[in-house]
Formats: sequence, C-alpha cells, structure tokens
Amino acid sequence: MNANKIAKKTMEFLINQGVPLTPKNYSKFYYAFLYIEENDVDIFSPEEVFKIADKIDKEKDLKKVLEKIEEKLEETAQGVSKQSDKIKQKKEIIETKEDIQRILIELNETILITDGLVKFIYQQKKIIEKIKKELTEKDQLIYKDELTGLLNRRAFEKNIKELVKTNIPFSIAMIDLDNFKVINDKYGHQFGDEVLKGFAEVAEHTLRDSDGKYRIGGEEFIIVLPKTELSVAYKVIERLRENFNKKEFEHNGDKLHFSFSAGLTEFKGCREKVDDCIKNLLSKVDSLLYKAKNYGKNIVMTG
Repeated sequence: MNANKIAKKTMEFLINQGVPLTPKNYSKFYYAFLYIEENDVDIFSPEEVFKIADKIDKEKDLKKVLEKIEEKLEETAQGVSKQSDKIKQKKEIIETKEDIQRILIELNETILITDGLVKFIYQQKKIIEKIKKELTEKDQLIYKDELTGLLNRRAFEKNIKELVKTNIPFSIAMIDLDNFKVINDKYGHQFGDEVLKGFAEVAEHTLRDSDGKYRIGGEEFIIVLPKTELSVAYKVIERLRENFNKKEFEHNGDKLHFSFSAGLTEFKGCREKVDDCIKNLLSKVDSLLYKAKNYGKNIVMTG
C-alpha cells in the first residue's frame, strides 16, 4: 500500500470512528496503519487499531527519553572534559595553598556535574520503567484473547515464526471443541462463552507456563509444547482432554460435560522457507484434526 492509500485509509478510519481530525490524531493513526501494512498484521476490529496506535505512541515516548539521556551524556562528557583540562593546567603550577584550593574548587564543580547526571538518569530511569510497564500492558492487549485470557491468533503467528526459525523441535496440537454450534444453539451464546472460558481454565491448570496456549478463532485452539517429542506430547494432550471431559458446567440446574478433538504432530526442523514450513505444519495438524472429527470426536489423532 502506498502513502496515498494509507493516508486515505487513515482519514476514513478517523471519520468512521468519530475521532477528531487533528494533526496529532492523523499522525498517530497514520503510523498505526503504516505499521499494520509493513508487518502484514491482520486486523479484526477497530479496537485493535486503537491498541496498536497507543503502543506506537508509547514507543515514540521511549525514544524521546533515550534521546534526552543521550544529549545529557554528551553535555556532561563535554563538561567533565573541560574540567579535566582546567585541573591539568592548574596541576602544573601548584606552588601555594591557594593553588591547591583552586584545584579543589574545580574538582567540586566536576562532582556537581556528574552528580547532576546521576540524578537526571535516575529520573529518566523511572520514566522508562513507567513506559515499559505501559508497553507491556499494550502488548498484552494486542496479543491476548479478551474472552479467555489466552494468547490470540496474532500472538500465535508471531511466536510460531520465531520458534520455527530456531529449528528446535516442538509438538503442536490443533484443538476444536466438539459440537460447539449445537452448544450455542441449544444453550445460548453466553453459555457457549462460559464453555470456552472453561476450556481455557483447564488448559492453564493442566499445561506448563512455558507451553503456548492460543485461541485462534471461535472454538478452535492451538497448543505448542516446546522441546517435547510426540510420544510425550500425546500424554499431555490426552491429560488435557480427560481433564476437560471431567470439568462440570451447570445450566438451569443441569450438570453438563463437553469434549474436544485434536490433531497432534511434531516439528523436527525446517529445510525450506520458514513460511512454507509453517504452512505445511499447520496443514498437517489440521488434517489430523479433521481425521479425529471423522473418527468419532473426543480423541487425539497423531501423525
């Protein structure tokens, strides 16, 4: 997308979302759409554009703070250098107590200069920590599924690329909750949301913190088990399936239980382009999930 198209898209977005057409807002959202285009980011709602725009704003703030520190360091270095020259000159003519006193004065001035730098950097450090915290919060909003609290599709696409690039083996499971349309139709979408959140809770309690847990859309999830061979991964996903089967949901006094089907495979390395490897890996695990569904559901199919 060229600059004119991004500009047009920015203006349309501001107008549609009722954002005041100020230069500051235009610049903020122009860079957001530029970032989205350059990084090939999928956008599913206007809220995600706002989150990305806010994150970029915070990154700009951080850059400004670092530039201030750089300027202060340069200024202090010049000041210390000048003081050093003065002390060297006076060192050559130490004859009286007054000469020594003058050197002490120059040393005190040098200390004041460096002391000012320490205070300045300490203040900037606090600002950086605040911005870092805000950036972390923005990242969590961008990469988190709001309903379940798990990571979302965008986080998966980012993390799977980084993982495949390392060429370190891992196992990956694609999970689909069984008969979810029936659940929504019979019990309502609000109850369906409770089932999705229930699965997420079971996943959080069953899996390791280091395991990737993603909701990639609807009732579909992906689990990534780093440095885990297929035989071990099968036991892990089986335990997850059993634990989810046991989880009890209540609806109008009825006790209900649900299940999921999963396709599971192992990544053992990549000799092709990273994107091709990911495409083939997802195609394989999706095919295994399809077999699990056709086989009768509520099973883990490996391959």
